[in-house]
Amino acid sequence: MNISELVGYKEKLLQLRGELTNQVDEILQETQQEVRTQTSDGTGDSGDIAMTDQVSHLGLSAASRHSERLSAVDEALDRMEQGTYGICIDCEDPISEKRLLADPVVSRCINCQEQSERTFEEKDATPSL
Repeated sequence: MNISELVGYKEKLLQLRGELTNQVDEILQETQQEVRTQTSDGTGDSGDIAMTDQVSHLGLSAASRHSERLSAVDEALDRMEQGTYGICIDCEDPISEKRLLADPVVSRCINCQEQSERTFEEKDATPSL
């Protein structure tokens, strides 16, 4: 990967990082505001409390998903700093440009990603004793 391509990916990652950070902040602020609104007068019944809990749970769940993606972006930026960006973390072969263009955060080539998902599915499908 040449310097120009690397700079392009870095710009995409930094833009994605900013968008995700803003989205997490907005979700958390909206969730806090909704909880404050629902509990402000103290007259809520058990249904109101349940609704507030649900809104809070949904907001925190969405923020968590965005935070996980944000961590993946940071890991990609770290790989860039280490000079390993675009190299599969499993087999150390180059990740295709097409794959990186589709998602600049990916850390595995398509073959290793498929293998990782199959392994996860097999592990997840195995009943615990």
